Amino acid sequence: MRISLLLVVVAILGGVFSMGCSKELPPEKKPTRDLRVSAETVHSWLTKGRDVLFVDIRAEGDWQASNEQLPGAVRVHTYQGVENLIQTLSSDRLIVAYCT
Repeated sequence: MRISLLLVVVAILGGVFSMGCSKELPPEKKPTRDLRVSAETVHSWLTKGRDVLFVDIRAEGDWQASNEQLPGAVRVHTYQGVENLIQTLSSDRLIVAYCT
């Protein structure tokens, strides 16, 4: 399950980083498939009581310039930080990384 969580996060980070929210992932960390989820899917998870952790992965400057932060979200801005976070979570917790 941790591998699945890592793949979801890596896929999301890969897409986000390529849009300029942070630095590019190293080639060996790029996802092999698209694992993005829709807002409807996330809403469904929350409605069903699934354990969802939101991870704010915006670039430092974007994060500091914004007055919009999702309450309860964890702030992580490096790939290593995401890997470290995953190691501390239970295997059934869903991770939704976002960049606004």
